[in-house]
Amino acid sequence: KARSSATARETARTKAVRASGGTATPLNSSGLLGSSLKEAVLASPSNGEHGRSAAHRLSFQASVHSATIYELRKRVLEKYGTINEACEAFAEEFPSDRGMTKKEWRRVLNKRGFEWPNKEMDRIFEVLDIQNDGHVTLGDFHISVEAAAPVRSMEDLRRRWLASGYSSMAQAIKAMDDRGMSSRLSYEEFCAALRRVNVHDNTEHHAIFAGICSDQHGKVALDELMAAIATVSPDLLLEDVRQRLMTCYRGSLDKAYSDLDTDRGGTVEAKEFVAKSVKKLGFTEHEAKKAFRMIDIDGDGEISRLEFVSAVAIAEPSLFLEDLRLKIRRCFRSITEVLRKHFADELTGEIINPQKLSSDKFQDLLQ
Repeated sequence: KARSSATARETARTKAVRASGGTATPLNSSGLLGSSLKEAVLASPSNGEHGRSAAHRLSFQASVHSATIYELRKRVLEKYGTINEACEAFAEEFPSDRGMTKKEWRRVLNKRGFEWPNKEMDRIFEVLDIQNDGHVTLGDFHISVEAAAPVRSMEDLRRRWLASGYSSMAQAIKAMDDRGMSSRLSYEEFCAALRRVNVHDNTEHHAIFAGICSDQHGKVALDELMAAIATVSPDLLLEDVRQRLMTCYRGSLDKAYSDLDTDRGGTVEAKEFVAKSVKKLGFTEHEAKKAFRMIDIDGDGEISRLEFVSAVAIAEPSLFLEDLRLKIRRCFRSITEVLRKHFADELTGEIINPQKLSSDKFQDLLQ
């Protein structure tokens, strides 16, 4: 029965793809997106809506249309293993007060063992130098290399959206929505929605669609995409809270906390948080109460400044944090077992009174 159901779902997926114009086309010769630069720029989030500079937005667009950047990414991964490790290595070479010049770029690539002709190194530099000011920053390098990765999984999709400047996954999915989160979308409609959020290639569309479609009629809803990407993200509600706070208070967490603490008591109570979240941030009362419980780590009915800052930091949309989050997800069970072994109650097996650990003590436990 299960095999029959799976076969039916796969048949539906195949029909949906064919109905949209045949089998999914392969990536272009660069292994990247095949749509025009103009279309990609038009689809990218604007500065006002998504809080990202034009430089980073155009850096993303340049990178996904460059075979040279794709080759750079490939070589970087061969040498360093992860993009994060590569950025840490390159950070040692970038000037602290400005971007890197073309001459400096050549020197650094040679020093790091990338043996390319000067013409090839100059071409990479010109793609990264999207402001045409003769300088490339570490941020330009990082975003370009990250955005060059093909989307084959939910982790890839999350990285693409972060590189595109979306500060939360809810923000990206909202940009896809023009009919309601629960509306059933055909394959063709789903592809059109993905193009609005910088996912342009047919093979990428097919990979995402196949990963979430369980409908025998070959249709999906954005609710299903939201649920799927939630499995590889920090809590999406907390992520959305952070994005709205940063937008509403122009990046000032001190100002946000002070405004939430309406009675100036030094902590934020539930009624204060819910009232402000509904009125100023646009959440429903149910969402606001749930968010409060998540931020109130010790469950005492109040949010301290430390709890508030910690919760917002956890949900930061940072590409640098993605490798760490992935490692934690993969090792979560073993980390939990170590903590239970050292701190759990012998009878119940639960950690009733968690201890505060220093960084050194925590490292010793994990090793």
